[in-house]
Amino acid sequence: MNNNTTNSFLNFLSHLQEARSQELTRLKKDGALIAGYLCNYTSPEIIEACGGVPVRIMQNIHHGTENVGKRYIQHDSCSYCKAVLGSLLEHPNISCIVSGTTCDQMRRTNEYIAEKSHIPVFLFANPRTYNKPSTEFLFKRELKWIIAELTALTGTIFSEGRLIERIKQWNTVRRFLHYIHSLRKSPAPPITGWEMFRLIDTAFFLGPEQFLPHSGKIEECITSRTAMNSEKPLRILFAGSIVSPDDEYIFNLIEGENGAVVVTDIVCTGVRWFYTLAKEDKDGINALYSSYHRETVCPHRRPNEPLFAFTESQIQGWKPDGIIYRTHTFCHPWAFETQTFKKRFPIPLLHFDTDYSHSNINQIRTRIRAFFEMIDAKRVETQHRYV
Repeated sequence: MNNNTTNSFLNFLSHLQEARSQELTRLKKDGALIAGYLCNYTSPEIIEACGGVPVRIMQNIHHGTENVGKRYIQHDSCSYCKAVLGSLLEHPNISCIVSGTTCDQMRRTNEYIAEKSHIPVFLFANPRTYNKPSTEFLFKRELKWIIAELTALTGTIFSEGRLIERIKQWNTVRRFLHYIHSLRKSPAPPITGWEMFRLIDTAFFLGPEQFLPHSGKIEECITSRTAMNSEKPLRILFAGSIVSPDDEYIFNLIEGENGAVVVTDIVCTGVRWFYTLAKEDKDGINALYSSYHRETVCPHRRPNEPLFAFTESQIQGWKPDGIIYRTHTFCHPWAFETQTFKKRFPIPLLHFDTDYSHSNINQIRTRIRAFFEMIDAKRVETQHRYV
């Protein structure tokens, strides 16, 4: 796959996102409730069924907004949390925030958003434990509270039928992404890791009605490509902290400079976002409880075995040669799991820590290059051993 093909596809996705940004600005001026959310535990189906427009906060996440956010959040806080606050202070285009209690830093960030930006925040309880009867009652009660709060703002009459219809639409988006993800099992995947992240980002930014009409063109573009390389590229699983548009430089180091390909990931803005489908039955609240609380995996959950099982499924299905494990500076949930990942999975793992300044890009470049050389050396050693 040549750079012109990749750039053309990425430019197409950027065009779709820019058009959506302009549409959201118009909708907000017209009085629509633009409900921002931060993680996979917030249901866009609930927001839409209540008459709102869900927008995951991924735009304007960079070093500049991180610097704005750290004026108010302590220095030893997650880079993403600081950048989110800075983004909302610099670009206040959100009507409200709908967010669950996940890691402590994200919970505190929601409090700072309410205090510093004066954007209303609806923070629902999302218990870290998920396998107790009491958590089912609590999570469903919180979903009903969110419904009451949002419908009071929009004037929309909530119905189970509307919720099920929205579940079906978002499931259609997720099934399409499942299909594209399955193509990455090929020895020469027709889509790069960065393109896949941008495709997923575009899907949850546009929503079903705006995204699905373009799915045919996207599929044709990807399936019509020739092999990325004449030789089999190194295959990488990308793990760790949230991936935002500002992280393109990391993927340029992996895929552009070194010719590897990210074939799967376990990041919340990647494969994990679309992997779980809600049941399309008559009880929408129960379906959302099962998919968003019971089945969504995350390093903040306890016990954490489902995250490791999910990782194992991606390793078995997509056959990566190594894991690149990036953590944001002070992202404790992912940083704490680094050693466990090294012990649990018998493939090479490279861990590095970054903020949004890109100040350590040369160090990262050197470490990635050395990591790939080590994997190549092991490949050669294995081939010679069995000759």
